[in-house]
Amino acid sequence: MRTLSLLLATAALSVGCDDRSKPTIKPTSRPDSPPATAPAAATVNSPTKSIPLMIIPFNADVPEGWAVQSGLAGRIVLHGTLGSGDIDVLLSTRQPLNADAFNNLVKEKTAAATQPGKQTTRVMTRDNLTIIESSEILSSPGLSPDVAIVTYNVKYLVQGPSLDYLVYEVNVADLSQTMFEKDGELIRKVLLGLKYDTKATEQTP
Repeated sequence: MRTLSLLLATAALSVGCDDRSKPTIKPTSRPDSPPATAPAAATVNSPTKSIPLMIIPFNADVPEGWAVQSGLAGRIVLHGTLGSGDIDVLLSTRQPLNADAFNNLVKEKTAAATQPGKQTTRVMTRDNLTIIESSEILSSPGLSPDVAIVTYNVKYLVQGPSLDYLVYEVNVADLSQTMFEKDGELIRKVLLGLKYDTKATEQTP
């Protein structure tokens, strides 16, 4: 009987030693997910894609990451990132013009193009489109370019089936003089390169 008790005690001691000698396995931790990267700032040489502007019948060649979306007060905007900050381009349809009103507008803007000053106006034609580009620096003496505002506007006029001219407009909101000086080439490239396409309005943002 004493021999049996001794054997049992020895076996128990042996099992305890085996348990202590087993390595402790810790759960491996998953590596943290890589942080989300901000969209790259677009430059004039950035790769582009063609997108419908939806609210007006045009397609635009825009840098990757730009998109049509809802802006302030429910306005539809073309939103993108520039080297100097974000940009929102308001998209609008204006009242049609009859032939006389169209001719008067073109004469007025053509005359304004020759006038020196802070406002710059250009009148162009392309693919049966009449394009009127206007930019103006709203500043005062001593005002920093970071604070001075530039208004930038492009009107596209398309002759409709009833001989009236349909008017579509793009405006850049909250554009500082510094932003325009740095990224004006890209802004002009995108907004002066719109392609008229009636099917572009068949989609909704």
